[in-house]
Amino acid sequence: MKKNKMNMSRISAAALAVAMTTAILPEVARAETPTTVVEARIQPTKLVSYADLNLSRASDLATLQTRVRRAANSLCLPNGKVDLLTISDGMTCRNAAIADANRQIEIAIANAGNTQFAQAQSYAIKVALR
Repeated sequence: MKKNKMNMSRISAAALAVAMTTAILPEVARAETPTTVVEARIQPTKLVSYADLNLSRASDLATLQTRVRRAANSLCLPNGKVDLLTISDGMTCRNAAIADANRQIEIAIANAGNTQFAQAQSYAIKVALR
């Protein structure tokens, strides 16, 4: 009978160990698995066409730059009464959007004579909220 009691104790101990392992493992697995949450944000943009402009002419380049500024203003600067911090953030956004657009303008000017580039492009500058 003593041997039978020892076997029962071992079986009980083994069953307890399995039960505890089964209960703990999901928690351990969750703790070791990092969760990354990616927020999907839609970035407001405006396409500013220059299909009607000749970027080798200073007046047409100025027209494009005016269009870009207007697009950046409409994306970044709030309408109505707002506090100074909101205006400051809007100006930072506007300046970054214009700087990015100016890089695109430089590329368009540099590639103006390249017919392969001309066929592949959309003749538009992408002004994006920053």
